[in-house]
Amino acid sequence: MKTTNRLFFAAFLGMAAITFFQCDGNTKRSAEAEINEVKQEWKEEKAEFKKNWNNTVNDIDRQIEKVESKVENASEDASEKWNETLGELRNKRAALKKDIDELENTTEDNWSDFKKDAEKRFENLKSDIKKIGDDIEKAVEG
Repeated sequence: MKTTNRLFFAAFLGMAAITFFQCDGNTKRSAEAEINEVKQEWKEEKAEFKKNWNNTVNDIDRQIEKVESKVENASEDASEKWNETLGELRNKRAALKKDIDELENTTEDNWSDFKKDAEKRFENLKSDIKKIGDDIEKAVEG
């Protein structure tokens, strides 16, 4: 009887251990799956951001071209002043293009800061382009 009880207890202990370790393995696999899913979502967000960012830079290029055409219609003195300003805009645009290169080096840890800073620079440049375009238009018409 003692032997049967010991065998029963050993079998119970063995099954409990198997269940415990199997559950731990499932939990570990589940956690790994969640981590992989989050990483995949981040990679997709990063790819989408890059695509949108390239479109944004292309849009800025078109806006700068519009401003350039306005400068061509300005007086010689005004044209010189605006060409200098356009040079500054082109430098800012080049910095935005550089952000795309830096995007490849972002990690999940610095992604949020990178994205926020890049979007802020874009909004500032967009505002600058609009203001300069409006100023040039007024100068040409005035």
